[in-house]
Amino acid sequence: MSTVSYLAFHASDGLRDDTELLIKNSQARIKESQIGQMNLVMSKFVVEMLDQFFLDTCEAVQLGPMGTKIVRGGANTLSATANMLIKQLYKKRTNDELYPVIEYIDSTFIRATDASNGKASIVCPIEDSLYDNLMHDIGEIRKGNFQHSGSLTELMLEVNDAAMVGYAETPIGMLKMNFVAKKVTNTGLEAGRSTSKMVINKVFRTLEDDQMGRLADYVESFFITAPQK
Repeated sequence: MSTVSYLAFHASDGLRDDTELLIKNSQARIKESQIGQMNLVMSKFVVEMLDQFFLDTCEAVQLGPMGTKIVRGGANTLSATANMLIKQLYKKRTNDELYPVIEYIDSTFIRATDASNGKASIVCPIEDSLYDNLMHDIGEIRKGNFQHSGSLTELMLEVNDAAMVGYAETPIGMLKMNFVAKKVTNTGLEAGRSTSKMVINKVFRTLEDDQMGRLADYVESFFITAPQK
């Protein structure tokens, strides 16, 4: 069986269980509205993703006060934008409208037994070449070759773009929206993309060598392989 390279965020037991219930309900085609369960899963994912990708990075890298302020400010902006979109996008949706999105969520949910890191994860696929380049630069930085720091930052910007597509644009694109809703959604998505890029550029590019070494160790945990679903 072929394997796929993924950007992955570890799912807590609560997110894992709620995601599995949402998928189970969808597969059973139960009559009860799944809006509440969908909102619960999406809201929990946003919190856990932002914690891992932004807030936990501050501690792992041992950022100073200014860098931490930038990261926390970006995370707060992304949280507000994501929760606004969740609230607007899924309200008053029928189960039939939600099923394609839930099926997509199923494709992004990797059980612990299948993940190379042994953890239940919410994932989006990345190109094998991007994965290989990330592992190469991480390995070089671990050896003390910090000239790869700029390259790793550029790769993380590529990862950011892949995350926006895999976690937001693709599932949102499965929903029918009127012109006004599309405009609001596109504005929110662009704001999210710009904010996350700003954080990467302002923080990653200003790290000292020892901080970049810790960052390389930490971000490696975001990338796994798993059997193709």
